[in-house]
Amino acid sequence: MKIVGEFDVNSIFKLTGFGIVIAGRIVNGVIRSGDLIDIEFKDGVEQFEISGVEHILTSASNPDPYAFGLLIKSLSSQEEKKLCARTIVQKITEVKSMKNN
Repeated sequence: MKIVGEFDVNSIFKLTGFGIVIAGRIVNGVIRSGDLIDIEFKDGVEQFEISGVEHILTSASNPDPYAFGLLIKSLSSQEEKKLCARTIVQKITEVKSMKNN
């Protein structure tokens, strides 16, 4: 798998109607639906498939062009609760493409 970018994770939460959102900033690269993100928690590293990428409006007067929410491919409600309760160890994480190009 090819590394296509880095993402600075700010928080992970459930958003009604969307599912799990990993909020943060794109540090570099281009992140797309279908890419994989590895997140390091206190109890280990877990990989998630990104199902969508949405810009987050941080401030109307001074928007951050790099603030995004990464939507995670659907998880069970039990997995969602567990994920949101975990502590992130490494904030900046690599994003990988499943495509070979």
